[in-house]
Amino acid sequence: MISYKFKRPLGFGLIFLGGIGIVLGLIGILQIWQARDVVENGLGSVLTTTQETLAVTQNALTTASGTLDTVEGNLTALNNTLRTVAQALNDAVPVLESFATLMQDELPATLEATQTSLETAEASAKLLDSVMRALTSIPFYPGEPYQPEVPLDVSVQNVAASLEDIPTSLIEIGGQLETNQDHFSDIEDDLISLSVTLTGINTNLTNAQTTLTEYQTLLTSIETQVTLLTTNLPGMLSAVAWFLSGLLGWLMLMQVGLIVQGLTLAGVNVFRPEPELVSES
Repeated sequence: MISYKFKRPLGFGLIFLGGIGIVLGLIGILQIWQARDVVENGLGSVLTTTQETLAVTQNALTTASGTLDTVEGNLTALNNTLRTVAQALNDAVPVLESFATLMQDELPATLEATQTSLETAEASAKLLDSVMRALTSIPFYPGEPYQPEVPLDVSVQNVAASLEDIPTSLIEIGGQLETNQDHFSDIEDDLISLSVTLTGINTNLTNAQTTLTEYQTLLTSIETQVTLLTTNLPGMLSAVAWFLSGLLGWLMLMQVGLIVQGLTLAGVNVFRPEPELVSES
């Protein structure tokens, strides 16, 4: 049993604590909604930047795809030319001089242009790899981090490396056409070997195109997720803010009970009606 002389101080203490709790609850609710606006603005800015980055990356993917298509077309044409030359060596001797010119001048020039295109594609591919890794490592990305077995720039680099020795081989074959016209069979074998090499290079290009397609699919998925997150972000933040506000409101109601208990201990009965005045007759 609490002594009467302690009830009033204890009651006033409970009233004070309850009042402090209500004030802190109101401040907390205000801070929650202010923080909600700050978070929405911050995340909105990040999502906008991400969408712009995705758009730039999409353009880079389109450019890289066009470059690889051009390179593949050039190599296919070169491969067809080599097979045609090999067949012609079997059929006729008079065309050797024109074929020598083709081997020593025109085809090496075509390969040099192709290597230049591949160098540009390799730089773009390396940038794309970095961007894709950065995009899939952001905190809100729902999928797995991007870790390809063979990065796109490595695939393109392999293609370029495969082309490095071909111009020299072509020039050597042209020299053989001029000086060793009797060795048609050996030259034909060399041409067929080069054709097989080009077929392997085309396979590398096909693999690079497959990787590029995977990039585009992944990028489309990321764009969808970012757009969905951007659309739902205000509602999600509002739901969290309402939940926290409701929780603080419930705690504030508990403080009201504490205040009522304090008033009771202090001898203040807020629920007791005022006594009626009885008039004397």
